[in-house]
Amino acid sequence: MHLLGPLLFTLFAIVAIVMAVIFRSGHHAARAAVVGELARRGIRHYALGGDGTLVPGAPNALDAPTFGILLERSDGMRVSLSPNTTQGAATLPGFGPIHPQLTLVEFDLPLPDQMICAHDRAQAVFGPFPPPAQRTGHPHFDQRFGIFVRPAEGHGYRPTPSDPAPWARSPSAGALFADFYTLGFVALHVHSGRGRMLFAPQAVDGLVAALDTGAALARPHEPRAPMRPPTRLRDEQRARRPHLCVRLHAAISRDTAPPAPHRDRPRGGRA
Repeated sequence: MHLLGPLLFTLFAIVAIVMAVIFRSGHHAARAAVVGELARRGIRHYALGGDGTLVPGAPNALDAPTFGILLERSDGMRVSLSPNTTQGAATLPGFGPIHPQLTLVEFDLPLPDQMICAHDRAQAVFGPFPPPAQRTGHPHFDQRFGIFVRPAEGHGYRPTPSDPAPWARSPSAGALFADFYTLGFVALHVHSGRGRMLFAPQAVDGLVAALDTGAALARPHEPRAPMRPPTRLRDEQRARRPHLCVRLHAAISRDTAPPAPHRDRPRGGRA
């Protein structure tokens, strides 16, 4: 019996190694599938360093996007997660260094200069007297966010003649608001025809979905292609590995632990 414990622990080590190899192979297969899907869509991926340097095709960026990643389409639209808190969201008016960093989408957007943000952030953007918030017409969104357009010279605080959010009244409006909710919309800044949009931090499939949302926002009247985002690189297998080891270790420890001392029931007494 004294050899049973070492034998079971050796078996446990072998099982753990085999499971690690299986999980690693599955992870590499999932990563290869994502790389292939990105290539099929014409999306290049880079590792994004804290100093802004780009490393093309770095696989580690797909494994851990929060350490720095940039995806770029052939039309110049890009989405990124920077490990540097002074980049990304911090470059938008009214935002400072944010940790964890937010998803930043950059794209051409032919709309009037504006800021769409939470009502309580308007003063940080425009100062103590921000312009009045314009609405999209969707109550759930308007309750939290407003469209703030800086008034032109001599116009006071009257709204500008052009519609700052034609996308909100387009056939794609319902899908866009659904994307905002799913991706965790934070803000949209438009300046000189260039849009920068912030979402909550995303995995690779969420970053691709953010690109699709930006494209739909820029061209809301064009039919939206029914493209499914690439499968998220799941770290669940890696996360389950230590839990599996703990469960195996607990089972082995339970089987090899010495039996608990037996306590005789006292005679003539109550149990």
